Amino acid sequence: MDNTEIISEIRKRPFVRPLIFWIFGILLYVCFPVQALSFVLPLIAASLVLLSFLFREHYSRKPVYFNRWLWGSAFACMTVFMAVQVTALNELIFNISSTVEPFYMRLAKQIQSFMIEKIDTLNLPNGYKSVIASLTINYKTGMPTELKQQFSVSGVAHIIAVSGFHVGIIYGFVRVLLSFLHANDYTIRISKCLISIVIIWLYACVSGLSASSVRAALMITIYITGDLLQRKGDKYNTLAAACLLQLAYNPFWLFNIGFQFSYLAVFFILYLQPRFSRMLTIRNPIIKLPWEVLTVTLAAQTGVSFLSFYYFGFSSSVFLFTNIFLTVVANLLIPLTLLWLLFPVWMPYISELLKVAVEQLTRFMMFIIESFASLRGAKLSIPFDLFTTLAAYLFLLLLMLYFRRRRYALLFASLTVLLAILFLQLK
Repeated sequence: MDNTEIISEIRKRPFVRPLIFWIFGILLYVCFPVQALSFVLPLIAASLVLLSFLFREHYSRKPVYFNRWLWGSAFACMTVFMAVQVTALNELIFNISSTVEPFYMRLAKQIQSFMIEKIDTLNLPNGYKSVIASLTINYKTGMPTELKQQFSVSGVAHIIAVSGFHVGIIYGFVRVLLSFLHANDYTIRISKCLISIVIIWLYACVSGLSASSVRAALMITIYITGDLLQRKGDKYNTLAAACLLQLAYNPFWLFNIGFQFSYLAVFFILYLQPRFSRMLTIRNPIIKLPWEVLTVTLAAQTGVSFLSFYYFGFSSSVFLFTNIFLTVVANLLIPLTLLWLLFPVWMPYISELLKVAVEQLTRFMMFIIESFASLRGAKLSIPFDLFTTLAAYLFLLLLMLYFRRRRYALLFASLTVLLAILFLQLK
């Protein structure tokens, strides 16, 4: 892919450009004391705009005098300036109000306490109860370290941290519940969209507004809004828009582990999963569903493995097998548990039936986790430093570009980077 094609791809997705400059501004502030110097950027932007008008005679055929390179440079300067200032302001606000908890977080904790009391009535070991609490409402207090390690070694740690996976399940469940409403009426369509958005954000709030759950809620909100307006959005543009909104609200989310894992996993799912899926043409729906789960898991793990090596020093080698089973179990367990938690007490028979289903599914899930975590070789230990991690993602990027463009120069470059990584690991 040459420079012209890269620029063309970026132009199709208008949120990608400001996101790149916004991230650059955050890194500029964090790595260098540039807050005062950043005020030079608006002056540069104004100079570029003025320069564009001074040379307007070269563009007299256009209805509006516009030089895209000068105006684009001005836009870049202003975006970087705003990112620096917002990051500085966010740091100041955090230092001032770090001891003050927002009202919505206090409300979320009250709702969590109510749900924890009901989870304690389950006929399960305390460790299993803590897994259910973490799985549904992101309440991790009390979960044994051994259980957390088992989920990590099995490659399904994302299940016990409320993430986009959970929000997606809730959205799918809400759509099923609202499917009886006729979508032909525009008023009903608006009502369905508003109900879906409210429920998704309520769940994100109750689960603590983790970076990954906010990302999923934002993307689903953008998707629902676009669908309501009958606009077909670009998946990468939607991802970039969600990322930009999150970083505009809190620039320091960029350094959050959950944020990094979430966006990397989703990007690689969007890019690699369709390519993996096309490797085999499967028409049987019974076989196709496991194959789709397998390709999604493989794409996500490809994106986050190097990050796992960097942060945790290991990754799972059995993730493909565990995710095939647990994706099905989690798709049943999460909505059933939330239904049971919210079910009215004056319907004891249905509530008891849901409770038994939650208990049995939890035992089955933990049996799978413990079985795979105990396998020899389930844990693949390769510690990475920051430089090796960046080099590994450069190798992955070059390899992806090679398979797209089939240029041997890209393959040679990727293999060169791979040899450098191997040299660093064996050194």
